[in-house]
Amino acid sequence: MIILPSGETLIWKAVDISNQRGRAIDVIPKIEEILNDLKDQSIKVAALVSDSAAAYASARQQLRLKYPQYVFLPCFAHQCNLAVGEIFKESSILKNASTNAIYFIGKLRNIQRELYSKYYAIITSDTRWNSYYECYLSLIRTKQALRVSEIY
Repeated sequence: MIILPSGETLIWKAVDISNQRGRAIDVIPKIEEILNDLKDQSIKVAALVSDSAAAYASARQQLRLKYPQYVFLPCFAHQCNLAVGEIFKESSILKNASTNAIYFIGKLRNIQRELYSKYYAIITSDTRWNSYYECYLSLIRTKQALRVSEIY
């Protein structure tokens, strides 16, 4: 994602490099290619937002030195998700809720498999966007099925 001097944000290009090594040396040329594409089209860039993974953090640090005219930022949504994950780890109430959620998701999965011959459950992940939110929203949505499981 890029941020223009006007404050407008654009998703310019998404490149799947997941099959390549996750190193800054692999990431930097991809980011530079995007910056060059934008320059060729006379689009002035103020900032570039990238993934928060270690390779991208290292790439941002190196690119800041090479391109001081740009601001290189980590993904804010990723940072928020990691912060929420840390809150869940520190709070005994939330930690207990997570443990109970895992138990009830297992129960729900069994009921879904029994009734529908398939199941769908969301689990938390520190690096997946909205995973804590989606996990608990899934529990709220399936509350009735979980209540039924208490009867069995």
